[in-house]
Parts: sequence; C-alpha cells; structure tokens
Amino acid sequence: MSNPIISIILPTYNGSKYISTSIESCLGQSFSDFELIIVNDCSTDNTAAIAETYAAKDGRVKVIHNASNKKLPLSLNTGFDAAKGKYHTWTSDDNYYAPGALQELLSMLEADASVDFVYTDYVIINDANEITGKRTFGDINKNFTHFQGCSACFLYKAKVYDANKGYNPGAFLIEDYDFFVRAFLQFRVLYVNRYDLYYYREHAASLTSTQGDAVNDIAKIMLERQMGLLEKKLSAQ
Repeated sequence: MSNPIISIILPTYNGSKYISTSIESCLGQSFSDFELIIVNDCSTDNTAAIAETYAAKDGRVKVIHNASNKKLPLSLNTGFDAAKGKYHTWTSDDNYYAPGALQELLSMLEADASVDFVYTDYVIINDANEITGKRTFGDINKNFTHFQGCSACFLYKAKVYDANKGYNPGAFLIEDYDFFVRAFLQFRVLYVNRYDLYYYREHAASLTSTQGDAVNDIAKIMLERQMGLLEKKLSAQ
C-alpha cells in the first residue's frame, strides 16, 4: 500500500506470548486502509518468525528488524519514520483493538478538521483475557495540572509526529506520556469518554509492572518540565 490512510506501529521485544492477538486485532479492523509496521527490537524468542509469517500473508504488514536493541522510544521512531499514513497510532504487543476501533477514531478526527489528536479510555484485561476494570483518563483540556497519564487508544495526524520530532529517547518508560503532553502544547486534542475500543493488558511481565517505581519517578520529573512549558505558553497568549 503506497498511501494508506492510517499507519499503525507495533514495537515488540520478546512479545511472542501475545503478539498474534495484537496483530490479528489490527488485521481484523472494519477499516482496512492501513499499514501495520512491526518493529522487532532484537527479540530472542520467536517473535520475528511470527511477525514475518503475517507479513507473508498480508501486504499491509511490514516488518523492520533493528540491528541493535534500541528500546521503545527509538523503535517507535524507526517505525514512524517509515510510515506513510495520513494518521498515526501505535499499539503494544500485549494489547489489542476492538474490531471497529480504527474506524471510530478516524471518524472522531475527521468530524472536526481543527482536531489533531483524539484519545479515549480503555478496558483493562489480564493474562486470561478477562476484563478486570476500566481506566478513565479524563479531558486533558480541563484538568492538565492533575493529569496522571495518557491513553493507549488514540489517533493523531502525521504532522503531530513531525512537530514533536518523534518520541524522546530520554523519556524511556514514559515516552508516550511525554509525547502526548508535548502534542497538547502545540495542537488541539480531543478526549472521548468511551471504553469499548481498546483492551489494555496488565500482567507481571509488562514494563509498567516491573518498573513501576521508576515510571513514577520519571513521570514526576517530566511533569515538572511540562508544567514549565505550559506556563510559558499561557504567558505568551
């Protein structure tokens, strides 16, 4: 596909346990005009073989194998630098979309040309795909100073990635939070309070579970920095 509407980046490292579910949730979307770029970050399990199997069956799937382990932020940049879509998103190898997710997110963006970035809430699942809860993020436009994170269910215009100059490798573990807040400072962001588009898996091996304290410490530092940027933005208006 030379000019897909949406580019989905799927970074992965040793994701063989769940990655098939994640990939199939992309390929099973009701909206089909997308490319799926899988970035394999030097996995030592059979993740690469699984990814290549899907690429061989579906022309929308592309696989990039990193020559060295880059970690998540740089792997995201590798994928998005190769992306050709008008709109961008990324997903994790242990999460999955509802079948109508891309169509719904795209409709939200295209309903108002002034909106550059849309995000929603999501459902939380466990290892057995059982629903264990929901996560509500709230509207960042109304409560920026109390905003505690960003959603994994989102879609944004390609120009947001360009303006942000990609994901910050110095924000490892909270690269999504850092990217989201920087986008908010420059673009119009829309929040939609619904949970039915994305399933976020919480399990013992996930980064947020194994490195939770580090995530919290980094988040505090990044929040202080972003608040300083926001104050400059408001004072300039």
